Amino acid sequence: MSLCRSFALIMLFLYLYPLHSLAQGNAKRFNEANQLFQQKRYDEVLSYLQVGKKFFKTESPEITFLSAASYYYKNKLDEAEIEFVSLLKTKNSLQVEALLFLGQIRFHHQDFTTASSYLKSYLKAISPSHPNRNEVRNIIRHCATGLAIQYRNPLAVVENLGAQVNTQGDEFAPVMNPLYQNRIYFTAANLVEGKEELPQTDIYYSAKEDGVWEKPKSFSPILNSPNHEVGIGFNPSGQVLYYFRGNNLLQGAIFTDTIKKSGKFKINPFYPTFDRVSAQAPPHFISDNLIIFASNTLGGKGGYDLFKISKRNGIWSKPENMGPDVNSVYDENYPFLAPDGITLYFSSNNPEISLGGFDIFKISLNSARVPENMGTPINSTADDTHFSASRDGVTAYFASNRKSGYGARDLYTAYFFAPLSEMKPQTFTAGIAYKEDQKVDYFEFNAIVLNGAEHPLESSNKPYFNALIPVLNENDGLKLFISAYPHKDLDFGTGVKNSLFTLVDIHRFFSQSSLKHPNISYRVICSPLFDKGNQGISFRFSGAKPMDMALNTNLLFDGENGNIAQDALCFKWLLKEIPYTDIQNINIEDIKGHENLLFEILPDKNKIDIYSGLFNSFELAQWSNNKNYEIVAFLDGEKLSKEQASKLISTYPVLSDYIK
Repeated sequence: MSLCRSFALIMLFLYLYPLHSLAQGNAKRFNEANQLFQQKRYDEVLSYLQVGKKFFKTESPEITFLSAASYYYKNKLDEAEIEFVSLLKTKNSLQVEALLFLGQIRFHHQDFTTASSYLKSYLKAISPSHPNRNEVRNIIRHCATGLAIQYRNPLAVVENLGAQVNTQGDEFAPVMNPLYQNRIYFTAANLVEGKEELPQTDIYYSAKEDGVWEKPKSFSPILNSPNHEVGIGFNPSGQVLYYFRGNNLLQGAIFTDTIKKSGKFKINPFYPTFDRVSAQAPPHFISDNLIIFASNTLGGKGGYDLFKISKRNGIWSKPENMGPDVNSVYDENYPFLAPDGITLYFSSNNPEISLGGFDIFKISLNSARVPENMGTPINSTADDTHFSASRDGVTAYFASNRKSGYGARDLYTAYFFAPLSEMKPQTFTAGIAYKEDQKVDYFEFNAIVLNGAEHPLESSNKPYFNALIPVLNENDGLKLFISAYPHKDLDFGTGVKNSLFTLVDIHRFFSQSSLKHPNISYRVICSPLFDKGNQGISFRFSGAKPMDMALNTNLLFDGENGNIAQDALCFKWLLKEIPYTDIQNINIEDIKGHENLLFEILPDKNKIDIYSGLFNSFELAQWSNNKNYEIVAFLDGEKLSKEQASKLISTYPVLSDYIK
């Protein structure tokens, strides 16, 4: 939006401007400086013209205009304004173009009254068919919006992250990892003056120590490739990074990296139902089963609209438009859903409600109303995007190309005066499943840690299981994974059998309860990753979760998500099947030593399947399979049958390299 296209016209004007008023020496000087200007080498333009002042007592209007425009593009608005004002005395088209720049400068200073005056004078001076008319009218509408909201009490204090992080290049897409509260991850492309396009983008991170942001470091030399990488976000555990990779920023693919303690990565392609993946319309991963994204090709109100998709039984739903309360005939992009599951932040360039360019808005999905403009200083007269709030409810980060910054886009921090209540999830209270006074519920099912003699159904943990019943009954498409972890100090056989007995008791409890749809998977997990010694139980959900309910589960172990393959397509070996009815006498000692063991109880089939391994491709599993075990595909934690795998291949042909 804004006047980027108009400025291109101005640059073309400078390139073609007749030099009748220039003396021969000044004409040569103008031509040489203008060539640098066309290459966006603004520092060199200003340096070149400054040297020339020693030889010319008076400046021509054309050279003054070139100098003023260079100051403007270097974000030196005060210097630019002085020179543009001097051009108002001229009686040629430069005077008209100076009005446009002066209107923009006053607009960026949030002097909306003066900005409107300059811009209205500009409209009077140009022809009715001039290509800038609609853009300038929109800025005047932004001025009206600015006058209406600029005197509201600010919600936050905003700070630029500073020259240690921000450069003359492009810094954007700030994301946070819940594992590292003092870090910020972001994408950057360092500007090379004289080049039309920014170089490739890579992902970086910076740590804040003693209140100061350290010099950014590359996220990983393995992840950052010769292509463009743009960070999208982390999963709730902080162990999976979603990121964009493409030959350009307009089209590419999404990948996931499962990050291990050793610093190694397990890279997997992600296969969404988006028509096109663009870094300029990044999706927001609320969970592994719910995504909000922007698209301008799926129909809707106009421009980019926000859509949501959810996954049920391993299949993504068709995109659903977020509705007229969110979307307009303009562009809505850069969504961020708060942990309460109903408060949506996004950016829009709707001039009816925007201060200028893209502004950051907030809306409750429970109520039909106009989105709330976050006001100044969070929003500016430039593009303000990529809003992401911290779980502390006080801190948020965003990107902006406001004129007070260092370069293209900079990273900013917002410190809110009052904590954002939507960042505080509704904590699970034992015995309470739904709160009647709330339309929306947030459940937090904490992992259960057991001592040697404790049973979860005969302790204070039993209300967890009672609370699960109404959640599952009211959401047919929701699947629950209950995983048990043996204590590391128990011998292998005893530890596994104790965990199996516990899960059998939990299965019996649900079988005798009022549960209508027992869509529950029971597993015992053994892995060298789980070295804390705790015996415990974790809860995980997959499948269709409605928009008006968020489910959160805490990890029992750091590597838990990656091990049980909740996040991406993986492969395991089927080691053996053992009977379910006589757990006490089963022999499992012969599989001791296999890594990443998964015991899945199948009561209806009277057996327990035992799997081992964790591979991100069929070929890798096959290569390591020297005993010819059956290789089974898992997606989102669930086994894929041959029929499901075939359907998945037909939906996403690229998967044919991964599933045989």
